[in-house]
Amino acid sequence: MSNPTDASAPLSAEELPGPAELLCSAFAACVLKNVERFSEMLPFAQQGAWVRVTAERQQAPPRFTSIRYELRVFTDEPPQRVELLQRNLAKYGTVYNTLAATCDVTGNVVAVSPGAPGA
Repeated sequence: MSNPTDASAPLSAEELPGPAELLCSAFAACVLKNVERFSEMLPFAQQGAWVRVTAERQQAPPRFTSIRYELRVFTDEPPQRVELLQRNLAKYGTVYNTLAATCDVTGNVVAVSPGAPGA
């Protein structure tokens, strides 16, 4: 077993993310980067965001059949502005659009008031 504090210790195959996890991570990074980008361009006031991504795949032929996400944005923006953010994510996300060309990509954006309990 490797020592987690030793950056030079090799990781075992069980500890390394697989290609599917890396692809989901790239999708999540695309979504979060675009939240940051659109916050400046629109402007869209937000105090942070997190995203959960799940992917479904089939075995034969091996491929992703769908990617689903839930994006939580800490904002007091009105619902129509949150919808605009979601439309822009789907329209301008490079990884988003690359995956949407090959499988079903669906998701929702949930606005969470920054002062809400647990926010």
